[in-house]
Amino acid sequence: MAGVFDVQGFGVLSEWNGQFSSASADQAYQTMAALGSNSIELTVRIWTDTGTSNTVLAVPDKTESDASLLASFQAAQADGLSVVFKPNLSPLDGTLTSSMAPSDITAFFASYKAEIVHLATLAQEGGVTTFAIGNEMSCLSGAQYLPYWTDIIDSVRQVYHGQLTYAAATDEAYKVSFWNELDVIGVNTYPPLTTSENPT
Repeated sequence: MAGVFDVQGFGVLSEWNGQFSSASADQAYQTMAALGSNSIELTVRIWTDTGTSNTVLAVPDKTESDASLLASFQAAQADGLSVVFKPNLSPLDGTLTSSMAPSDITAFFASYKAEIVHLATLAQEGGVTTFAIGNEMSCLSGAQYLPYWTDIIDSVRQVYHGQLTYAAATDEAYKVSFWNELDVIGVNTYPPLTTSENPT
């Protein structure tokens, strides 16, 4: 299927620190490139303690370190893959991201902004092609939160000079309030590829 789309590749989610810069990850990047990919989406986990918490955390054993992220950007690019870098916020208590309800919205967005700007700085240092400022935060992406997102986007653009996007859930995309401030509209879709148990 090489060449069907201008940008095509795989998405990879890290579940633990060092996963992106491991030997198996390096092998996977090479395999992806050999299959005709020209891009990879690297998704790193950042956290809150609960669905109502206001502090965004990089948990040392669960969040890729700065060094691991930079090494993974370099390894993927060495294999000819452009990098889309996407932070994925999740509560540690299992609350769905789409159901988050921080108890202090201003404090939450200040903490989120600090973490996102830090990751955007790494994206710039690592030569990342596209940076996502968030992922499927549908409860927090509507019009009432636009000033917070505008502030985040403005701050990110001061440290990162590649393409900016946001990764909306399919049913969230129509209500994201800040699309016109980004370079690329991002929508995570989950279409079934087949209903056959033995597809061709």
